[in-house]
Amino acid sequence: MFGTDAVNAEQRRLSGPGLDRRARHDLNDAFDLSQPTISHHLKVLHDAGLLDRDKRGVWAYYRIRTEALASVAALIAYTRATA
Repeated sequence: MFGTDAVNAEQRRLSGPGLDRRARHDLNDAFDLSQPTISHHLKVLHDAGLLDRDKRGVWAYYRIRTEALASVAALIAYTRATA
């Protein structure tokens, strides 16, 4: 199970300083994963409501839904506190 520190670290990793959205191709350098794997996981996170997606032509830009991620972090913290 991920702790809230891990969730916050991933949010910072995906957002980057001063960036509010990232294209899938921008994430290839940030992660040691193939392009199809990154695309698959972005789709899963989008379908789960954790990312917003803005399609522009052939590019899709993703933005973290901070309110959804905060809810997940709160759930994790609650689960850890009551375990």
